[in-house]
Amino acid sequence: MTGTGLRDDVARPAQPALDRYLRRALMLLRWITLAVLLAIVVMQPAVGYRRLPMWALVALFAGYSLLIDLVSVRMVRSRPSVAMAALTLPAAAGLYALGAEPAGVLFVLFFLAVDYAAASMTVRGTLLYVAAAVVCAAAIDPLLPRWGTPWR
Repeated sequence: MTGTGLRDDVARPAQPALDRYLRRALMLLRWITLAVLLAIVVMQPAVGYRRLPMWALVALFAGYSLLIDLVSVRMVRSRPSVAMAALTLPAAAGLYALGAEPAGVLFVLFFLAVDYAAASMTVRGTLLYVAAAVVCAAAIDPLLPRWGTPWR
């Protein structure tokens, strides 16, 4: 019995079922967000650093996400791993740095990275991850003064 008066098996569903649901929910969130981002950058074409089109940057992150999904499906543990969350932040920061504008559509990639981290880390780890994401975004904006100037 738990403190709620319910039996333990009734109060909490099986852990593998919750982990499977969490992984599927994260995949769905990531792919819907990437589809919306791709639609936005196709409707409003922009060119980023080194004349890379924004749709190519979103497609690059989609390829990275596909790789993450394939690796997570093959893993024995079904819960999202901290290592994958740690790899997502540099990927998001690198693509954001290659983007066309500060706080543009690629900024959403930081939110996707933080969502993945929140699902796989402890509260303390998630707060440190959010702080690292804020530092990355804050460092990229002023250190790359090329934004606001057209690339020819």
